[in-house]
Amino acid sequence: MKRKVIKQGPSTLMVSLPSKWVKEHNIEQGNEVELEEISEGLLIKTDSKSKLNTITVNVSGPPKLIRRYIGNIYRKGYDEITLEFDDPSSIKHIEKYSQDFLGLQITEQGKKYCVLHSVASLKIEEYDSMVNRIFLLILEMGSDVIDALKKKDLDELSNIAILDNSVNKLFNACLRIINRPGFPRKVYFSGKLLIRLEDAGDRYRDLAEYLLSLKDLKISKETMAFLCHINEKVRKLYELYSKFDKEKILYIFDKREEFVRRTNELLERVPKKEIRIIHILGKLVDDIYEASSPLFGLNL
Repeated sequence: MKRKVIKQGPSTLMVSLPSKWVKEHNIEQGNEVELEEISEGLLIKTDSKSKLNTITVNVSGPPKLIRRYIGNIYRKGYDEITLEFDDPSSIKHIEKYSQDFLGLQITEQGKKYCVLHSVASLKIEEYDSMVNRIFLLILEMGSDVIDALKKKDLDELSNIAILDNSVNKLFNACLRIINRPGFPRKVYFSGKLLIRLEDAGDRYRDLAEYLLSLKDLKISKETMAFLCHINEKVRKLYELYSKFDKEKILYIFDKREEFVRRTNELLERVPKKEIRIIHILGKLVDDIYEASSPLFGLNL
C-alpha cells in the first residue's frame, strides 16, 4: 500500500497509519509505537501482542508428529507455545526436540501440558551473518570428511553430526526471521536457498554416518577426487552468495549435466561399498544446483 507524505510544520514529515492495522492493535491517540530502521525501509512495531504471538496446540500422537508441530510453530514466529498432550511421557520428547531450536525453552510444565517460550531475540539484522555461518559450517563438514578419510580418523567423522545439528539450529532460526514482518528480502528465494543448504548439511552427515558404519575408511582415488570436486563447488556457491556474479552462476547451471553424467559413470565403476557414497554425493550435486537457482533469484 502507498501513503502520501504530509508536511507538518517547518520540518516534520508525516504519514498516516493503515486503519486496519490500527484497529487490530488498538492504537489510540497518544500511544507510542517503535520505529526500526531496516536495510530497505522502516519497520513500525507496537508493544501490543500480535495475534500470532501465542498459540495452543494439542500434540497427542507419535513423537515425530510432536517435532513437526514444534518446528513449524517456531519457524512461524510464535513467542509463547502451549502444548497439550494425553500421554504424560510426551514431555520427554518435547524436552528433547525443543533443544533443536535456538532460544526455545520450557518455562511451565503440568501433567498434560507445557509452555515453551522463545527467549532469544532474533533480529532481522542478524540474518546475513547466520546464513554466512551456515555456509561456513557446511564447508567445514566437507573439509572434515576429507581429512578424516586421509587420516583414517573415525572420531573426526563423529563430529560431523554435531556440525549438522548447528546447521539445523541456524536453519530454523533463519526461517523464523524471514517470517517476521518487515523482512526486507525476497521470502520465497530466501526460504528455498535455506532449505537446500540444510539438505546439503544432511548429505555430509549421511556420508559421515555411512563411512563410520564401514569401519574401513579406505576409498578409491576416483571417489576421493569426486568428493573434493564437489566440495569445491560448494565453496564456489558460497563465494557467489558473498559476491554475486551472473557469469559464474551460469557456469554452475551449465555444469550440472556433466556432474550427473560423471555420477552415473562412477556408479558403474566404483567398488560395491562406494556405490552409496556416490549416490549421496549425487544428491549433493542436486542441492548445489538447486541452491544456485534461488541465489540467482535473490539478485535479480
